[in-house]
Amino acid sequence: MRAGDLKMHEAATISVWAVHPATSWVIGEPSGDITTTIHSTVKMQFPVVLKRAVFANAILASCAVSALSISPQVPLDNAGSESVSLSGLLSLHKSLIEIPSISNSEYEVGQWLASYLKGEGFTVKSQVVSTDPPRENIYAYIGSAHKTRTLITSHIDTVPPYWPYERRGNEIWGRGSVDAKGAVAAQIKAVEALRDSKSISEGDVGMLFVVGEEVNGVGMLKVNELGLSWDTVIFGEPTELKLASGHKGILKVRIDAHGKGGHSGYPEVGRNANDMLIPALAELAKIDWPRSERFGNTTYNIGRMEGGVADNVIAAEAYAIVSVRVADGDPEVLKRTISDTLLAVSPDVKITYGPGSYGPVPIDHDVEGFETIVVNYGTDILHLDGDHKRRRFLGPQAMILSPSLYLGIFSPPFCPRATLPALSQPFATHHYPLPIMARQRSIQIIFDFDGTITTKDTIEPLVQAAISLHHPSLPASELSQTPEAKSWSECKSQYLADLSAHYEKEKHESSDGNAVTGPSGLKKEQRTLDALRDVEWASVQRVGDSGIFKGISRESFLENGRAAAAGDPEGRNDGVVLRKGFSEFVTWIRQRWMAEWKVVSVNWNWRWVRGILEVAVGEPGRPMAYGKVVANDIEASTGMIIGYPLHRLNSKRTHLLTTADKLLAQRIIIDRFDLGMDSPEPLTVYIGDSPTDLSPLLNADIGIIMNHTPSPPGAPSELVDKCGYRVIPVSQYKELYCERENERVAILLSANDFTEIMESGVLDEQEWDPTAAKEAWKKAESKS
Repeated sequence: MRAGDLKMHEAATISVWAVHPATSWVIGEPSGDITTTIHSTVKMQFPVVLKRAVFANAILASCAVSALSISPQVPLDNAGSESVSLSGLLSLHKSLIEIPSISNSEYEVGQWLASYLKGEGFTVKSQVVSTDPPRENIYAYIGSAHKTRTLITSHIDTVPPYWPYERRGNEIWGRGSVDAKGAVAAQIKAVEALRDSKSISEGDVGMLFVVGEEVNGVGMLKVNELGLSWDTVIFGEPTELKLASGHKGILKVRIDAHGKGGHSGYPEVGRNANDMLIPALAELAKIDWPRSERFGNTTYNIGRMEGGVADNVIAAEAYAIVSVRVADGDPEVLKRTISDTLLAVSPDVKITYGPGSYGPVPIDHDVEGFETIVVNYGTDILHLDGDHKRRRFLGPQAMILSPSLYLGIFSPPFCPRATLPALSQPFATHHYPLPIMARQRSIQIIFDFDGTITTKDTIEPLVQAAISLHHPSLPASELSQTPEAKSWSECKSQYLADLSAHYEKEKHESSDGNAVTGPSGLKKEQRTLDALRDVEWASVQRVGDSGIFKGISRESFLENGRAAAAGDPEGRNDGVVLRKGFSEFVTWIRQRWMAEWKVVSVNWNWRWVRGILEVAVGEPGRPMAYGKVVANDIEASTGMIIGYPLHRLNSKRTHLLTTADKLLAQRIIIDRFDLGMDSPEPLTVYIGDSPTDLSPLLNADIGIIMNHTPSPPGAPSELVDKCGYRVIPVSQYKELYCERENERVAILLSANDFTEIMESGVLDEQEWDPTAAKEAWKKAESKS
């Protein structure tokens, strides 16, 4: 290409890239977080003078679309037959989206991307950002010159939750399709084309793809340790194909209210934290927020609130998280304004400001031929150190929502959609009604661990691994004589004694002995199981005090979990056996639906569990693709068993001990998976085997009990039968919640292994709606 006017007859509205070796630009990516749509025939002229070359590229129309010879009116569905280049771009874009990479879980997409770039002939280096979880930035360049004049960069992490890739005619749906995997694909294809046409060569352009942009910029901050600098830096973000003149700053505020709990019938004995928080939040609307001619109005968003535990309990704690998009002024001055205003009406609330606040960021935009825009989101610009001469960014779509048009939505509460405007009129003038579309229902699967994923409880192997770590030189035959082994034996004996005493007491305190069935019976059984909390709490405290786990590092638990799953060659550990078909099942649900899965366990150490799962479903040290473990933890310095931080913004830990604790964890997980008001709720499947799984099993859309032979006392199937209901084989799933004459209603399924679940068809069924069936059954029960 030569300098001068560049006419693009076929620009997909994904991203146009122009590089000037003496400038620092941020150039964009398809807007909207979930969808990217091709625009045919967007006619534009870009008089851009370059030192070596001009390169323009549209994310889904490849670089220099004018060279692709695609007919202006050819829809996306047929474009592949006319353009191998476009097909390659679409393929790259799709591959990136199909790999979930929510912030903190970017490792898999980074590894795939590094492999792809190496295959395309680039030199690729990875930069470790963290090891737990593993996270890496990817840096690629031509030849051996890692220092280049121009850097093109974007991020490979996305906001939650994951949204699978989907093609709907001329529309592409998927998390990150716009922000920012569209940018990543565009950048790569642009550089490939420029290299292949010899417009650029070694030392001209480097490509950097970072992690953590959506959260705290940790990936870009790590880049500063490389000691590199560039004349030009181009950041990929959504800007509607306009050159961004700047973006607003950010200020994050947390407001905590601490009251006194009590029964809601006696408000005089407590102090409601919600009554303290709400007036403070109301004052935000009264603040004279700063504005500027360039950046517009400062805005705020109360994005998250939580207060209290139940409607009949006075809320003892409440908090809210507020994001302020700063359009003018010093954030420190704004902090004082916020604090003074809120404390004037609610003097007892605690106000905390998040780190990294900054004011509006001006960006160079003196390139002829481009419209300009101010964007309201933050970027990685300020996280990259260096004396870059200019900074610019532009991109193809926008993260906006109008009453009649989705141009792409960044945040989860919406299902974004970008539609093709007619080619003869300006992009910004087109409005299209949002059609009502059936959304594909997502699936979320939650597993118990001990006895469900594994064939038996793994607490004993966990303890034996700890004992062997205390005495690495002792042969396995002598470990039973160690002080820790004797303490463990005493802990078990005392636990069994406490359990026996509990059941004996319960037997004497039970009422008339008449069986309670139906929904009331199920509730009674759950209350009975929850009453074991005191016994379980005493047990974990006793184990912690024994010193069995004291001084054992976190990494040791992880490594011993891996060793237990792989089989201990030295015979110092009993090892762990996985239930048949688990590894295949996880691969199956990911490939078939990109289903998210989690593990909720009362196990004492989540790193031990994770180590086992890493061997089961992937390579050690790599994150489990879309898997997460929610379980207790062990503090290395004291050896005490501590809980799990279920509430993200609260340092308080919850001990997972009973079925009520697991139900709480399940509900929080489901809430975080929410796809928003325009999206169907995910189908939730819980798979467990023990009494602690009863509440989560009953709460899920589909509860599946893993069988044991022989069935242990108090198994969920026994408790369900006791309450007058049935548990049926998973192969008979269509009978779930169905009323049959002279037959008890089946409310749970059962399986012997994960292979049975896959072969049953329960997750493949499109016509059967277990949620609706369950609701109908519950209504019928309430009437009876």
